Amino acid sequence: NQLVEENYRKEHRVEFYAKNLKVTPKALTMQITRMAQHSPRHMIHARVLLEAKRLLAFSHLSVADVGYEIGFDDANYFSRFFRLHEKLTPATFRKMWAS
Repeated sequence: NQLVEENYRKEHRVEFYAKNLKVTPKALTMQITRMAQHSPRHMIHARVLLEAKRLLAFSHLSVADVGYEIGFDDANYFSRFFRLHEKLTPATFRKMWAS
């Protein structure tokens, strides 16, 4: 958890975290899934989404800038990622939050 907290803005890949913990991605996935009942990838995505929601709700950054702030090089990819996990666009989330 600490490694994710320190690096989620730059690194979204399980391989990065496995390398830093000196285990294989497969071993990390098996261990985390056994302990936490979900995958390391899920943990990383959940943290990224939490920060995205926080920035969308409480900042005046554009949607593209929110994506850049949390490590996405492409604003469209950030929007697709957000929509896939939250079932609505970042702009719609922001409007709902503001209401």
